[in-house]
Amino acid sequence: MRTNINIRLSLLLLALLAPLFLRAQGDPAVLLRTLLESGRITAVYNYDLDGNVPLNGCGTAVLEGNCFRLSSGSLQILCDGSAIYTVDTSAKEVYIENADSAGSPLKDPERLLSGIRDLKYNGNTVSGSIDDPQKGSVLNFLLTDISRSAASGSLDEFRFDTASAGPDWVITDLR
Repeated sequence: MRTNINIRLSLLLLALLAPLFLRAQGDPAVLLRTLLESGRITAVYNYDLDGNVPLNGCGTAVLEGNCFRLSSGSLQILCDGSAIYTVDTSAKEVYIENADSAGSPLKDPERLLSGIRDLKYNGNTVSGSIDDPQKGSVLNFLLTDISRSAASGSLDEFRFDTASAGPDWVITDLR
């Protein structure tokens, strides 16, 4: 399950960020870093992952600097820049790992930008496909309600407060 989550995370972040600098001039990786440092990006996403194990889903994404939050039903993936928290509220489980050792997708924009195709941008809606030849999969995505705003300056929404979890929660901290 963990590998599928990392695949989904990387591909969804790429899908969310790519259209925001499509028409800009210059190195896309530099533009991506500049965009992430300049404020907050939010969007609603839908995806279908075609491959050995097909997946589909929808949710919301928030990105700010090197932090992000993906929410889809009872699953949340949070990153405060130093740790990634994979939270399943229905199972009452949290998996925490160091963002550097987990390979946070925002730390390698060049890799994020490779593989995107059939990108269509229509105002506030983006669709397209991303190939992952290593996994033999294709992610088809649709992003809506894309917006940019000022950074909040707080990391609280990008962390899971383990102290607030009850005794029935399973917390696996690998940092």
